[in-house]
Amino acid sequence: MIVSECDAVCAGTFTLNKVKAAPVQWDRKITEEKETVRAIVVNSGVANACTGQDGMENCRLTAEAAAKKLHIQTEEVL
Repeated sequence: MIVSECDAVCAGTFTLNKVKAAPVQWDRKITEEKETVRAIVVNSGVANACTGQDGMENCRLTAEAAAKKLHIQTEEVL
């Protein structure tokens, strides 16, 4: 996890593929709606594409858990 002690300006470059993994959709929504975030949860080697609504729910739960631990808002976690 990467954490900023203060609000950090966020931006993103995202795939143009028709099929987008849930974390890509989650991050894109946040970067389009917010100017700043406070944390990024990073994973590697985990297949998280084509997971549908379950994948989006997992993103939300992951962001909620990180936000709770860091005392920030869920929408501040990519």
